[in-house]
Amino acid sequence: MLKIKEAIEEITLIKKVLWNGTEFDRETTSFPWCSIFDEDEEAEERNRIMIKRFPLHIEVWIEHESGYPKISEIAETI
Repeated sequence: MLKIKEAIEEITLIKKVLWNGTEFDRETTSFPWCSIFDEDEEAEERNRIMIKRFPLHIEVWIEHESGYPKISEIAETI
């Protein structure tokens, strides 16, 4: 998860990356921001190999301000 968070932080348009339900304040958090969180890990044994899976959710929140490009253009760039 830390590596995923670090990779998203390299996207210069995203102002803040929140992790696993970190609370935010809409009045003080700069847009666009991203929230990443995972669910419980599942393990499956196949012979001598252990396979682990977990659902990963990535949400990007964008606020439209007049004078800026459309939200769809910002989302496409991100």
